[in-house]
Order: sequence, then structure tokens, then C-alpha cells
Amino acid sequence: MGSGERIKTSKDLDGITVHIKTKKNWFMLFFLPVWLTGWTLGGIVAITSVVTRPDLFLVVWLCGWAVGEAWAICSFLWNAFGEEKISIQGGLFTHKREVFGRGLARVFPLHELINLRASGFFGDSSSGNPMAPWGLAGGTVAVDTRYGDTYKFGIHLEEKDAVALAKTLEPYVRRNI
Repeated sequence: MGSGERIKTSKDLDGITVHIKTKKNWFMLFFLPVWLTGWTLGGIVAITSVVTRPDLFLVVWLCGWAVGEAWAICSFLWNAFGEEKISIQGGLFTHKREVFGRGLARVFPLHELINLRASGFFGDSSSGNPMAPWGLAGGTVAVDTRYGDTYKFGIHLEEKDAVALAKTLEPYVRRNI
């Protein structure tokens, strides 16, 4: 699936909404369920052991186990079912990374945004952010705020798709400045 097939745009009277499906990492989609099976079984054994014979080391290990379990499940769900949703409506720019319609959103008043552009490490995960290889951070389209921050979205888009997305969104950002 090419990047262009990942992007769906819908316009209405109030603005525009863009949905970007995650770029599938097939190795992760096949490896994580196998790894999670072993990891979960190891956690069950450790929990059983702690219940029958309390051990401080295993209690501490289980804390790390729980973090690893949650991280792997979230990474798998994001890779398999995630999407980015960009909406420009009512004077607001909203970016949400969601799985099954749930996720965290960042909202910016449009009058605070400048310099929307394609920017980044196109199509790969070498951005230097440790969450980028998992597809959980970064992006190939950037917008600056009037306060000096840069906000990125459009994870793992190819350059032509990032440029096209920035050009599509630019009129909606510009007319609200």
C-alpha cells in the first residue's frame, strides 16, 4: 500500500478532515503477537510464583513486565489499526492519533500557527525520536506555533504525499490567520 492510499480527505462547509492510516510494519504485525504470547506466559508464571511464595525481585520484575506488556499491546494496536486524524474547523487545528476512535488529541487555535510545510525524514523512522521507529511519534508535515514550537504529524509519509498534504491544508490554515 502506497502512502497516497493511506490518506483520505473530506471537505465540508466548515473546513477539512484528513485521515492517515498507519504505515504497516509487517514484521511487527507478525512478531509482536508471538512475543506477547511468550511474554504473557512468563508474566503468568511470575504472578503465580509471587502469590505462592512472595519474592521482592519478582515483584519488581513484574512492574517492568507490565510496562513491557502494555507497550507491546499499544504498539501492535497502533500498527494494525491506528490512524492520524487532522481536522481544521471552527478556527481550530486538531490532530489526533487514534485506535478504534480513541486517542489523545492536540488542539491549536489557527491564528497561532504559521509555516505549514513538508519536513522530515520521509518514509523512514530515522528522526532521532526513540518512539519514531514504532510509528508512535514524529511526522513528515510540520507547522510552527507563534511561540517557537514545531508540531509534526503525518508519520512515515513519503515526500510527495507530505508535500501534497501540506498544500491541501495550507489554504485552511492561511485563511484563519
